[in-house]
Amino acid sequence: MAKIITASEFVIGILCALKIAGVDCLRLSGHSTDSEFESAYEDLLSTLNLFDVRPDFSLATDPFHGDSETLRETLYAARQKGIVAINNPSFKTVEIKLEEPEIDEILDRSPLPRDYLMKIANKHFCNKEERHGEQPRSASASIAG
Repeated sequence: MAKIITASEFVIGILCALKIAGVDCLRLSGHSTDSEFESAYEDLLSTLNLFDVRPDFSLATDPFHGDSETLRETLYAARQKGIVAINNPSFKTVEIKLEEPEIDEILDRSPLPRDYLMKIANKHFCNKEERHGEQPRSASASIAG
């Protein structure tokens, strides 16, 4: 029987992979980060049988506003658990607060393999600075939004 994966497990798994890849911060201004999570979700849908998982959520961007309600709700829940910090009132920047022991524990419990989460993090999120002509900030590599 297929394992269920929740929005929280999916998003937090990606956050763990991003932190391992050196990304400390996500910028949610604009809509590109929401679209990147939506693309990662579509990637997941294309590999369901490979990992014998079934999502209990959908992750789509609003056609008018360009943001994802599922992603925002999941990030707010992650803030309540201390996984991320939202350091501004307009929800523009999300800082990934996870450290190595927690990351390993989360990835070990994930219904998705660590290698797969690393692959989709790299495919959909990493090196965005180069695509947008921006340089990462000194202490953190940030994803341009």
